[in-house]
Amino acid sequence: MSEAPGHAARARLRRGTVVLGMLLLSVAMICGCGKKGPPVVPGSIPVAAIADLEGRLDQAVVTLEWTHSGENPRVKRYIILRAQTRLSQLEACTGCPLVFQKVGTQSIESRPLSEPQRETFSMPLPKGFRYTFSVRPVQSNGAQGPDSNLVEIMLP
Repeated sequence: MSEAPGHAARARLRRGTVVLGMLLLSVAMICGCGKKGPPVVPGSIPVAAIADLEGRLDQAVVTLEWTHSGENPRVKRYIILRAQTRLSQLEACTGCPLVFQKVGTQSIESRPLSEPQRETFSMPLPKGFRYTFSVRPVQSNGAQGPDSNLVEIMLP
């Protein structure tokens, strides 16, 4: 049984159309549309990271200090993050990733802050750990800014 000459031509045309369609779809997926970059919440002004986070230890209480720049009036609070590692595990855990947990918030909603102002946050710490702290700004729309510089506290 042999196929009709017209049927073979139609099959080649159909295969060529499918291949061309797949090629065009691939090009469209690769090129996409719009500007590429990290997602930004619509209508939000990106917040600069806190660059001057400092920490001091008084007995077993840590006090963190940083400057609220006043440049972005939408910042309404700060999230305080902490990672901790047992002092007995420091050698075995060299290079281990830090796992941060939220340990507090610092609200500034009730104060008008159009000029730079120092913020402070204090909390007691259990002994026997190395603590690493970071602070993250949060805007009124819930968008979070980048993490601050890290502060390390050792409490034997």
